[in-house]
Amino acid sequence: MPKDARTLSLLLALASVGCGPAVQSMNFVPSPQPATPSDYPIRIYGEAKPECEYREIGGVSSQKKNGLVSMERVMEGLRERARKMGGHAIIGTRFVGSAGGDDNDPVVSGTVIRFDDPTCTR
Repeated sequence: MPKDARTLSLLLALASVGCGPAVQSMNFVPSPQPATPSDYPIRIYGEAKPECEYREIGGVSSQKKNGLVSMERVMEGLRERARKMGGHAIIGTRFVGSAGGDDNDPVVSGTVIRFDDPTCTR
């Protein structure tokens, strides 16, 4: 590959990394759950909670790193990570200011859950 092409590839890769949210997660259960399908509609709950029985399987947070990242992308980052964790929904979702103390790069966090009853999953 020519040097200019490698440089362009590297710049494009770095630019794409900067356009997504910073997503972090932590499992609460010792063995990972099987991933949820990529088209599964992860529901997000604030103060309300689902009526079906569920297990908390982990925590997740997503941060808007810069002005290029939309809040829709931040929320989709939460959903993508919850799917990878085997979750069905996110409860206790809250918005907080950034780690730097301002509201320019908000953080959204919540608890990933998995429903016990298969009829509750859709």
